[in-house]
Amino acid sequence: MVYISMDTPVAKAAASTMPAYQWWLNFGASVPGLQEFAVRILSQTASSSEAERNWSLFGFVQNDRRCSLKSETLEKMVFIHANTKLIDKIRDVCYEEPSSSWELELEQGSEDSTPETE
Repeated sequence: MVYISMDTPVAKAAASTMPAYQWWLNFGASVPGLQEFAVRILSQTASSSEAERNWSLFGFVQNDRRCSLKSETLEKMVFIHANTKLIDKIRDVCYEEPSSSWELELEQGSEDSTPETE
């Protein structure tokens, strides 16, 4: 396998035109440990929406009636509430795995066949 060095003019020109994670995938093979780390870090989305959602849920759970809860109890309640909502969403989808025609033929064939006795 041919590796293109990071200090070539091609790699330097590509650094200003392609996303950083793609650059590391293409030109970072000479340092595989650093390449893997850089790709993993640079592939993550930079968004605060998950943190905002979590803070909102903490505000919902810790209301005036529950303001004296220990932080450990509050964290457990938020964990349970968030995961219960997630499970409800998954169950509401009513997802069924589509089966191909050959799988149906195999199932029908196994039902039709009877074991032969000698």
